[in-house]
Amino acid sequence: METWSDKTKFWSETIRIILLAIFGVLGVYFIVDPLKNKTSYEAELGKERLLLKATIIDNFLSKSHKYTAIAFDACNGDTASIRLFQGDDGDNYDDLLNRMSVYFRSNTELQTEIKNIMQVKSSLYGCFKRHANKDEWEPIRLDLEKKNNAVAWDAMKFIKLNDD
Repeated sequence: METWSDKTKFWSETIRIILLAIFGVLGVYFIVDPLKNKTSYEAELGKERLLLKATIIDNFLSKSHKYTAIAFDACNGDTASIRLFQGDDGDNYDDLLNRMSVYFRSNTELQTEIKNIMQVKSSLYGCFKRHANKDEWEPIRLDLEKKNNAVAWDAMKFIKLNDD
């Protein structure tokens, strides 16, 4: 390189700079751009997960309230409510309890609360089946309603959608 003329040195440096610029552009295109897309994808996925969990919580609140309302009528002997309590409304409530359990599996506190809800629900259904009087089943129904609201609130806290 010491024997090169100034003209040769100039053109070799120019070609070297052009090659470095090309490699720089290719590096950005192949390394930085995919990372940017991955970050965007992960942000979008996080939003979708949050929306899905929020929808499940909202559905659970609605269906659990309906379930405890139907339980009141069914335990009082209303024929139409008995069919709903033992049929669609009971199944929908069980489905949403299962969804809450699956979507919030990593939260052990919620898992414990859901197990407690299942036990209270079973007690309420037992009262219904043996035609217990209102003094026996009404406190259980109110406890179930309270526990349903508590698990929904705790799920909202877990995904940071509450006011606290």
